[in-house]
Amino acid sequence: MSSFIVLLTIAVFAVTVMFVFMKWFRNYRKGKITRGVFMRNFFLETFGILFATTLAGLLGRYIAEVVTAQITDDIARLIASILIGFLAGICVVFSVKRTWGRLLKA
Repeated sequence: MSSFIVLLTIAVFAVTVMFVFMKWFRNYRKGKITRGVFMRNFFLETFGILFATTLAGLLGRYIAEVVTAQITDDIARLIASILIGFLAGICVVFSVKRTWGRLLKA
C-alpha cells in the first residue's frame, strides 16, 4: 500500500511540474519573458511546490498528532487528523504562494 502512495505522489508531482513548465514555456514562446527568466521561474516555482508540499505534510502531521492525542475513538481521531492536516496545508500553501509570488514576477 505504501509503494502505491509513493508512486501516486510522484505521478501527481510529475503532472504538476509539466503544467508549471507549460505555463512558463508559453510565456517564453510568446516573447513575454527571456530564456533566463523562463528557467528561473520554472525552477523557483517547482521548488516552491515541493517545499510547500513537504512543509504542509510535516506540519499537518505534527499538529494532528498533538491535537488528537486525547481522542480515544479511532474514527473521530481519523476525521480530526484529516481536517487538521487539510487546514494546516491550506495555511502553508497560502503563505508560500504569497512569498513565492514576489520572486516569480514576469
